[in-house]
Amino acid sequence: MDAARTERIAAMTEDARPVWDASHDPHVLQQFLKDHGCHGIDAVLTTRNLLECSMRDAQIAFFTAPCRAAELDFQNQFLDALESIADDVVVHD
Repeated sequence: MDAARTERIAAMTEDARPVWDASHDPHVLQQFLKDHGCHGIDAVLTTRNLLECSMRDAQIAFFTAPCRAAELDFQNQFLDALESIADDVVVHD
């Protein structure tokens, strides 16, 4: 991770901390992050920092938030496309 991303995530973590401390609701946190332009991996890493959880749990908090439905749909479509391509690939020894 580059220095700019590290700084951006640290700043967003501190900005979002009062929201998390007040609600302890991952959906409220995701809405705050989205409203403040924090998306994708930055939002997942910020979530991980605030929840002090694993990357898996942070991704679950991210993708299950109602405000992140578009991101979940995109990920599912992307993975379906990869799966379809993989099914068409013939592996040779």
